[in-house]
Amino acid sequence: PRFRVPDLTSLAVAVGLIAVCLVPIYFVLFPQLTDLQQHILVSKLLWEHLAGISRLDLEISGYLGYRLSSYLIVLLIAALEALGISLIYLPKIVAGALLSIHVAIIAWIFFTTDDDRTLGSALLRTGLAFPAAVAMYSACWFMGFIGYTLAISILTLAIYVTEAFLATGRRRGIIILFILLTLVYMAHPF
Repeated sequence: PRFRVPDLTSLAVAVGLIAVCLVPIYFVLFPQLTDLQQHILVSKLLWEHLAGISRLDLEISGYLGYRLSSYLIVLLIAALEALGISLIYLPKIVAGALLSIHVAIIAWIFFTTDDDRTLGSALLRTGLAFPAAVAMYSACWFMGFIGYTLAISILTLAIYVTEAFLATGRRRGIIILFILLTLVYMAHPF
């Protein structure tokens, strides 16, 4: 595999896959993710502490495991607050972002690995990418562990980067792989 920027067809398919995979949460305000409430609560407390709003005596641990989703949710809370959007939509946005990240990674892998840019090739890759993208919906909806599903998405990309590094041997690949594996550990230390 080579690192390549996707073309417009690939980007359109990725957007389409994301739209299809988000259908189950379009009409649900609070997705049924197992640990979503806990992650949002911890992230909200962390955001209040960092923003200076909270008077609670919180101690922030230096342990990096399980922290990536909290950091991302804190950034999301800050963005929603800055835009004046109610935090009632936070669970839906978090679930949608989790699904979108996975689908974008799957689509990127499927559409940057081949130089064949014919319509037939694009349809074949879309057909192959669709089950892998929809599988994350099942994982989020029924298993629902935010850190674990985020780690699986990043690990999928890390496996692809490992294969590319082994094929090319470029130093850039090992640096990207190290960053991705650090992010996997921060999302969920398996």
